[in-house]
Amino acid sequence: MTRMLLSNRYHFSSLQMRDGSLLFEPQEHCLLECPKPVIFHDAAGPFGVCQDDAHYVHLVYVNRDDQLIHVSINPCSLQTHKRVIAGLFKHVRHIQLINCHNQLHAVIQYHSRIEHVSLSGIHWSTADILYDGDELHSLRLFSHQDHIWLCTAFITAAPPHQQLRLLLQSFHTVSSQWLPSPSLPAAPLESREDFAAYELYSVQGRFGMFLFQRIGNKLLFTAYEWNKQKEWSLTAHNQTIIPPTPATQVICTYDQGRYCLSWVTEDLLFRIEYSIHQEEWSELYTTAIPCPVIWTCMYDKLLGRDGPTVWIAPDEETTPDFTGFAAPAVIQGYRARRELTHSIDSAEAVIASIAHMREGCRTRKRELVQLKQIQKERQATADRLTERIAALQEEVQVRLAIQELNEKNTLLMKKEDKIVARSGMKEQLSRIVFKISNPR
Repeated sequence: MTRMLLSNRYHFSSLQMRDGSLLFEPQEHCLLECPKPVIFHDAAGPFGVCQDDAHYVHLVYVNRDDQLIHVSINPCSLQTHKRVIAGLFKHVRHIQLINCHNQLHAVIQYHSRIEHVSLSGIHWSTADILYDGDELHSLRLFSHQDHIWLCTAFITAAPPHQQLRLLLQSFHTVSSQWLPSPSLPAAPLESREDFAAYELYSVQGRFGMFLFQRIGNKLLFTAYEWNKQKEWSLTAHNQTIIPPTPATQVICTYDQGRYCLSWVTEDLLFRIEYSIHQEEWSELYTTAIPCPVIWTCMYDKLLGRDGPTVWIAPDEETTPDFTGFAAPAVIQGYRARRELTHSIDSAEAVIASIAHMREGCRTRKRELVQLKQIQKERQATADRLTERIAALQEEVQVRLAIQELNEKNTLLMKKEDKIVARSGMKEQLSRIVFKISNPR
């Protein structure tokens, strides 16, 4: 039995198959007080789930009509949008869904075939066959930078000469092409009690894969890293002794430099860790586990995790009370992280507001300096204009004075001309009178 936990900054939800239906059940939500569960009654087969950069939850499952259904869940309102992916999908065993560079990629596993569909924009592509051959054991899908890595494990030959071979290929999201990579050595499986568990991981920008392999009472650990020459280089190889007991469930995880292997044998859970830096194994831990349940918790990318967290829990932890003091460590950790995230968001908002205000202040200061410079230039222009106006006014006054003087001179000359004319007339009149009075 496998159950999913989905964690992002808006909600903490569980996802599982229950009573023949797929149940999406929100446990915590930062905006909705009592969010209602969503039941997909048409879900009949395996499902894949992931979250995108906008905190949308995406589901891909096979319905009762052998159709592939894609469901997106809004993080704020939890409203769902459903669409059908073209094609017929029968006898599907597993589905893995991943988000990379705002693209959704679903890998569908059959008995001996793998198909790939992708969503870029609003349309899903038609299914492409990536592998068709021997019986498939399992597959892993991992996103690293601008590549999606697919590791396929398939079993070759027949007992007691079985081998587990790992086929790795990457999908370049920019060119939309699948690129093969060099093969890794096969892992022998000499008996039914032997098992192999592997995972892909990324640490400090480096991509790699590791493998736990049990042969009899020996447990081998092998780690590879994808180097700059685009080849797999062996980075670790070690072994230890463990009880040769059959395993019903096996998982392996990577966390902060330690590689952990857990497996279930009857009513016991075994766990052992290996450290590459110290090159040593931890003690073999054993816990009673009556009914094991595999939990997978998927986080958003803001947490800084490159993949989900997987662990095996006993039956009493599979149906926890998500309220009150009985809440498990997972929900308590989510609440603490959500409060911390919201506090960080608030602090970032305040810092951004202060930075915006400081930038606005700097902008206003620059504008003030520019305005002062403009004012200074315009004041100088105004002073020059004032001086020019004063000079022009003085010139106008001089011209007016000259004009007034000219007018006065003109009037004076006219008066003098009249006086001269009158005196001439008097002289003429006196001559006439003299002539009249003194005739010859």
